[in-house]
Amino acid sequence: MKWLVLFLFLCSPSWAQSYDFQQTDGYWRVLKDGQSVELDTWIKQSGAEVESCVHEDCSLVRWGSKVGLLDKVGRLVVPPRYRKLGMTTYVGEVGWVHSTQFFHGITGFQADNQKWGLLDHKGGVVQQPIFDEILYDGYFFSGNINPIPGMAKCREKAQQRGHRLVSFALQGGTAVGYFVPGGKYCAR
Repeated sequence: MKWLVLFLFLCSPSWAQSYDFQQTDGYWRVLKDGQSVELDTWIKQSGAEVESCVHEDCSLVRWGSKVGLLDKVGRLVVPPRYRKLGMTTYVGEVGWVHSTQFFHGITGFQADNQKWGLLDHKGGVVQQPIFDEILYDGYFFSGNINPIPGMAKCREKAQQRGHRLVSFALQGGTAVGYFVPGGKYCAR
């Protein structure tokens, strides 16, 4: 049994190599044992995978069960710390579509608690993960459609307050509030 545990420990990249991420100058760098590691080196050594996004602004970096984002130049803008990234929107006859891109400087993330929060374009948390889901406002794509309970009320409140509504915060399948550009939350 001891040999099996030792074998698994030595053969598992997540056990054998511990990495951390540190934000510097608006981007993230990879650290191993406190020392900076080149991003290409980390990708090769850690077994991380890079996938192209639908749009050309970023690439998804997958490290085990976690995801992050690289910008179009290949800099780490969101470290792979999250279960999921992006936001879902409703697009007319197409239906529900998920995208990892940033909308008005923000994108959603799902944390280990399975709740959603928001990140800014530098990977900083602007909304802690407390919502069941965060949906991008696809109003401009889908017309005057409010497929989720509470959306119409959120739109009404945003209009009354002179806000530009970017996305909706959902709890229990109902829109309980909305976000404006930059990620500020407004309760309905």
